[in-house]
Amino acid sequence: MSQNGKAYIVNGKIAPPNWIITKESKKIIGYNCIKATSKRTIKGKDLITTAWFAPDIKIPYGPNSYGGLPGVILELNLNATLYKATKIKFLKQISIESIGQGKQISEEEYSKLNTEQLNNFKEAIK
Repeated sequence: MSQNGKAYIVNGKIAPPNWIITKESKKIIGYNCIKATSKRTIKGKDLITTAWFAPDIKIPYGPNSYGGLPGVILELNLNATLYKATKIKFLKQISIESIGQGKQISEEEYSKLNTEQLNNFKEAIK
C-alpha cells in the first residue's frame, strides 16, 4: 500500500464492505451500472458508502481499495468524497510492479494514517 509517497505493508486483512446490491441502475460513461451500498459505524456514527458497478466488466475492483462486487466500480461515494470514472481504456497486456519494501504496520495504524491523510486534505482545501 502506498500513502503520501511512502510504502507500507499492512499486516492483517482489510475486511471488504458488506455490500447490499439494489435494483437501481444508471449509465456511467456508456456502461450500465448497478447501485450497491454498504453501512459501517465508526465512533458511533453511521457511514454509508455507495458504489455503482458495471457487471459487464467482470473485475471485482474499485477505487480506494474498494471492491468485491461482481463488476468494476465506476463511481464510489464515500461520505463527502466522490470517485468517478471518466474514461476506460482496455490494455492487452499490463504489468504490475511490486511495491517492494515498506514499513510494516497494523490495520489500526493504517486506518489512523488514512484518517490523518483525509483530515490534512480537508484542511488544505478550506
